[in-house]
Amino acid sequence: MAKQTGLVKARNMAGFFKSQSLVLLEVLDGLGLDEQAELCERIHDLAEEIVKTLPSEEEAAIQSGLSGHCYRN
Repeated sequence: MAKQTGLVKARNMAGFFKSQSLVLLEVLDGLGLDEQAELCERIHDLAEEIVKTLPSEEEAAIQSGLSGHCYRN
């Protein structure tokens, strides 16, 4: 259960970075700071990738249910 809570927190944080990086990007573009705007675009892309690659809550529940168990034949 703790892993699921952590994943929700991680997903929310990555989503926050993703959305706020767009706001920052607008500001940087408005100031004509192209180099910094490019860096900000990378931050946005990385945050998006993090959101996409985090396991779902269902996957986390399955992993948590299987971890720590030893199966014998």
